[in-house]
Amino acid sequence: MRNRKQNGMIVRIRDNWYVRYWERRNIGVLIERKRVTPQLGPVTTRGKKPPADIVKEAERHMATVNGGAVPPERVIAVGDFVERVYLPWVEQHRRSSTAKGYRDIWREHLEPLAEPVWLKEARTYHVKGWLDQIGGGL
Repeated sequence: MRNRKQNGMIVRIRDNWYVRYWERRNIGVLIERKRVTPQLGPVTTRGKKPPADIVKEAERHMATVNGGAVPPERVIAVGDFVERVYLPWVEQHRRSSTAKGYRDIWREHLEPLAEPVWLKEARTYHVKGWLDQIGGGL
């Protein structure tokens, strides 16, 4: 099923501008429609209308949303990916001691930090932040 083109709505919440739109996401085994509101930037003007740079940023963001060919089945949380794809693969293709070590590392250290993050939104600086938290900010 193809998603319709969305324009998104620019909204001001406190001291930041956001773009609000609907996205179909894989939650467990169901595909659900969720409203998402990513931040565009800080409020720098006094008016009620967003400045031109915020409008351009919203258009750029919505172009990636509308142009993306990612089916909703692939919009998945990091925790779901690790539990349903990565750990089963490790158990099949690695030694049992290695699989146990990976599973323990996931459950003890990474799961509390990374589980709710959407895989499509996770960036390398997020992972670095998680590792810094685990290592005590070293």
